[in-house]
Amino acid sequence: MVHSVPLIEATRKTIVHPRLAQAAKETTTLLGEILAVTSPLDLLVGAIHSFYMAKEFGYKNRPSALGPKYHARLTTRASSLARATICTDGRWLAGYYFNSALLRIAASYHQTLKAITGQDKYVPALILLVSPAFRHASLDEVHREVNRLKHGDEGIDPGRSVTFDQAVDALGELIDLIRAQKAQILGHYPNP
Repeated sequence: MVHSVPLIEATRKTIVHPRLAQAAKETTTLLGEILAVTSPLDLLVGAIHSFYMAKEFGYKNRPSALGPKYHARLTTRASSLARATICTDGRWLAGYYFNSALLRIAASYHQTLKAITGQDKYVPALILLVSPAFRHASLDEVHREVNRLKHGDEGIDPGRSVTFDQAVDALGELIDLIRAQKAQILGHYPNP
């Protein structure tokens, strides 16, 4: 059962994106069905919100390298932050929210696989333990992109390999996985 409580934050705007709205609806249902494991679903809610915000701030796919002016703009941005002046609009903020969505999907994916299998291993090993097999091509692309962002010397400076649509596909794959493996998750983490 989903309990409805008033939000502390004010709702400011409606942003239309049918796939994200459907993902939010499905996540709401899962939140009502899986009560003992909140973190992966919390990350999903945050990813959906981040996707909406990335769209709101004009996110554009960037397959090419960051331009030569990026470093100078980043320096200006850091200097503004030193004066407690924050960015409230624009492409940098769109990318910030897109990165947030990717990181949240990758973290939720890993946590979900652990909840399904009951094991604490890396994603590639956990995938092999899930039965039946599941769609995860876009999830794997997001996982690789996040690992490049976290561990590569250049991060995503040379360009992104994951598009907005592909990242939203990964979100759908993850929701499908959680829904399909709900009984397995509840076997490891029964509802109170």
